[in-house]
Amino acid sequence: MPSTSPSPSQAPAPSGTSPAMPSGTSPPALPPSSQASTGSISSNASWLVWRRVLWVGFEDNIPIPCWTYHYRVDSLLKKIKPYLADLLNRHWGITAPLDVTFLNQGSFNRAFLVRICSDDSLHTAPKSTLPPLPNQVVLRLALPILPEIKILSEVATMRYVKHRTSIPVPQVYMYNASAANDLEFEWILMEYMPGQRFGDVEPSLSDDARKLFARKIADWVDSLSHLQFDEIGSLYMPCTTTDPPSASSSTTTPDGTDDGTVVISTDAIPDPVIGQLSNLNYTGDWRLEYDFNRGPFRNLQDFILSGAKANFIEVRDPRQQVRAEFNQAYIKREEASKEGEAGKALAEKEGKRVEELRNRRIPIYWSGGPDSDNWESRPRDQITSICQYDDDVPTCPVVMEFGQSFFRYAAQDLEQHREVSKRLMDLVYSIIPNTPLGPRSTVLNHWDINGGNVLVDGTGQPTALLDWEFIFTMPFTLAQFYPKVLDVSMRDQSDSERDPSDPEREAMWKTEKMEEEFHERMKELKSPWLVVNNGREYPTMGRKSPYSTDLIVNLLYVTTGNRVVRRQDHKMVRMLEKKVKAAKSASQKPASAI
Repeated sequence: MPSTSPSPSQAPAPSGTSPAMPSGTSPPALPPSSQASTGSISSNASWLVWRRVLWVGFEDNIPIPCWTYHYRVDSLLKKIKPYLADLLNRHWGITAPLDVTFLNQGSFNRAFLVRICSDDSLHTAPKSTLPPLPNQVVLRLALPILPEIKILSEVATMRYVKHRTSIPVPQVYMYNASAANDLEFEWILMEYMPGQRFGDVEPSLSDDARKLFARKIADWVDSLSHLQFDEIGSLYMPCTTTDPPSASSSTTTPDGTDDGTVVISTDAIPDPVIGQLSNLNYTGDWRLEYDFNRGPFRNLQDFILSGAKANFIEVRDPRQQVRAEFNQAYIKREEASKEGEAGKALAEKEGKRVEELRNRRIPIYWSGGPDSDNWESRPRDQITSICQYDDDVPTCPVVMEFGQSFFRYAAQDLEQHREVSKRLMDLVYSIIPNTPLGPRSTVLNHWDINGGNVLVDGTGQPTALLDWEFIFTMPFTLAQFYPKVLDVSMRDQSDSERDPSDPEREAMWKTEKMEEEFHERMKELKSPWLVVNNGREYPTMGRKSPYSTDLIVNLLYVTTGNRVVRRQDHKMVRMLEKKVKAAKSASQKPASAI
């Protein structure tokens, strides 16, 4: 039955059409959870720092923050040492010098190994409520992909999992969820976990070591499956800006102001609350400005509708139209210029259009050209020709190397995208019930257990599970069951028969054997995942949908799974509409519980 929810046409319009947030405007505050607030973005400085970061194109033309010349490793090291030395001295009484070295880097994070040059292996804090600090810790800096929200949720998730399971998760000692500090980044100071990445040592492991590895991964997946909730969202510690939790304490600077640093104590950890979704789907471009439900979600319809609404609003943002027209004019000008005298008139016409649209100061980004991915090596004066700066703050947060045009939406596609996005919203209302999720119906799901996020010892046995950012609760039937590190579908397609002379077939065969061992261990544990994986109804999944799980998964993929509306989505929407029509005609009985 169709939902009685409002029509997609009632979706909120973009919050503004100005190319950048006005000075003095903060990004959206975290919405309060059903039990307590998870905090709020309290300082305009965070937003200014977010704007100062250079953003470049990524998968599906999504802009992501980029490490620029201003934030080179050598520049960061000069800031990290005095900043950390002051904090460690104030809270742990550490006066020994620090040795800070670059450790590794991901898409949004940079990790540094911090060594305390002292003979003491552990440093006891003057306050008995603080844990001893080991001689080696890791400082991880984060680009503001989702200001404050990502760090707050990641820290809460790591603490909760470490407290409630036996999964080896790094202990968090301090963190700062605001980039308005001397480092100009959000950061976490955490335990150093020894070991090598599984992906680096996998080829050298014996078959027996692989089986033991798979069994331990099964133990971890099963442990997480017992952390069950009744909403979809990310975890946060139950605190407000006026009532900090007893399990942590704030840090003040010498002048008495709060710099946003939180020091974790050894007090009892309160149960987390479910709050706003920390999700990449909500980031990039102007999505932080858009008004749509970001969670927590108490029914599946609202969750899937969230991704659909983000796309619905985005393709109607007038700034996307300006950007698309700019890129279209740029391409025509470049093509006409190649025709010499025959294309001169058109090139001049489109050139004027390019300048006209450029003067509207809408963020426009590019790809291609020499060193387009190496922004860190570029001094700022090489960037200012692309992005103007006012008082050291760029007027446009998204910019790329001049070269081949690389745009989010093509001008000729936008009208179709708008029409398809509305039909997609209608599908959500038609297919997904808005009935409440049942008790214990969602599970904390680490969807990215891959070879780079699992550390192992010299024998190949897991010693740590890393990367807890963007982790949230999901219904069992929609969550990631197979860890990527054991999922055969993540490998190149190959014959499963063993052939040591063929590296691809041999790797596939070994992964299949690990997958079989994973299943055997899950059976021994009688894991809740087995009920779902075998296609049977899980008793606490809430009310049923009149459509198959596969249909709902397809709808989930084309809404929350995508961060842009794409041409191939048009075909998917038509397919979903046909299936819905066929299901109604045949009076299909409920085939899945969600």
